[in-house]
Amino acid sequence: MRVAAVSELPPTGEAREFVFYGPAVCVVNQGGRFRAVSVVCPHLGGPLAEGELRGDVLVCPWHGWQFRFANGQCLNRSGVCLKTFELIIHGEDVFLKS
Repeated sequence: MRVAAVSELPPTGEAREFVFYGPAVCVVNQGGRFRAVSVVCPHLGGPLAEGELRGDVLVCPWHGWQFRFANGQCLNRSGVCLKTFELIIHGEDVFLKS
């Protein structure tokens, strides 16, 4: 499933939300590394795509919960993880692997 054009995801690490027929995902391009996680914070449902990315850590804008963007691991609570999604770059397009 196509997510976006590579040019729509700046390499600055800015988080963007994309909604499909299935789950909404939060996608980031970190200097050419494209990653995707679920868009809702498991703490109280905060909008992670509006959060701040500090290196490889995504910070929820509501209560500051922190997640490693590479694997979804929560740094605030052991055993809590965001769902991660595999992305494929094909030409100038970013696809969510189904």
